[in-house]
Amino acid sequence: MKKNNVLRDLINEGKPTIGTHVHTVWPGIAEVIGYSGTMDYVEFTSQYAPYDLFSLDNFARAIELFDHMTSMIKVDQEPRTYITEKATGSRAIASNLHLCSETGQSCAGTLSLSPSRRLGSP
Repeated sequence: MKKNNVLRDLINEGKPTIGTHVHTVWPGIAEVIGYSGTMDYVEFTSQYAPYDLFSLDNFARAIELFDHMTSMIKVDQEPRTYITEKATGSRAIASNLHLCSETGQSCAGTLSLSPSRRLGSP
């Protein structure tokens, strides 16, 4: 069953959104935020904390427990292509610190998925 991108839906409807940044991928934090019922999205800022792909999976699973909330990851400069490929399970990807248009296009090109595997698809 496909989960809606809550943040995208609210933006498309012109409604305000509220979110928070976290510096840990501990699933317990995601659950506390989810049970508060006040956040539309949670952003993991990856440049400020250690993580691995297993931790990101568990964090994303915790977020998916809550229908009113979605997640995103802020990808840092250097590992952007690798992390972007792995993070497509997140509902949104914010990539920062592009030194030129070529690096931005490189990261965006990573997301050029086949028609059967678009972002948000199961």
